[in-house]
Amino acid sequence: GLRERLARGEDLPGFGHHLYPAGDPRASALLARILPRRPDWQALIEQAFQLAGQRPSVDFALVAVRRHLGLPPGAAFGLFALGRSIGWLAHGLEQRGSQDVIRPRAAYTGAHPDAA
Repeated sequence: GLRERLARGEDLPGFGHHLYPAGDPRASALLARILPRRPDWQALIEQAFQLAGQRPSVDFALVAVRRHLGLPPGAAFGLFALGRSIGWLAHGLEQRGSQDVIRPRAAYTGAHPDAA
């Protein structure tokens, strides 16, 4: 169980996210539709929080969606990739409409593209 896994010093896959220490809002949105019909999954989430202080990540939620809908193994990754692709398209459209760089989180230090 979860207690034994934590006692061995192992992480809880699908729980905790460094960008969302108070809980992954993507996971919350997905799980809100499923958990009312899956009380056993809700109990697992509550136990993980009590033992490790971590809430589900989008990874846990996508696996829950996959299992709830009876999709084949591997479909959770496909759903993640689809969501990521849509997000990239949205960022591209946002950037196209702006004169400034959107979401500047890093500074490029490599060769200037014209020098290549």
